[in-house]
Amino acid sequence: MKQVVMIHSVVGEDNANGTSARKYMAGEVLSLDKPWQKKLAQNMIDRGAAMETQGNAAVEETKAAPKKRGRPRKET
Repeated sequence: MKQVVMIHSVVGEDNANGTSARKYMAGEVLSLDKPWQKKLAQNMIDRGAAMETQGNAAVEETKAAPKKRGRPRKET
């Protein structure tokens, strides 16, 4: 899995023990750092509440330096 993005807002576990819950909002990207988080993400995908994305990074906007326009001056 690259990234998992929530499609619908649902309630799910918030820790490895499952003793705490929270609401995962639509559009939220789930972290996949720990094994229990990967299991939770797969469960969300199976339920249709989330989808897996390939994780394409957004293109950074860069501004090119303007080219110097002008002609050399003649010395008189």
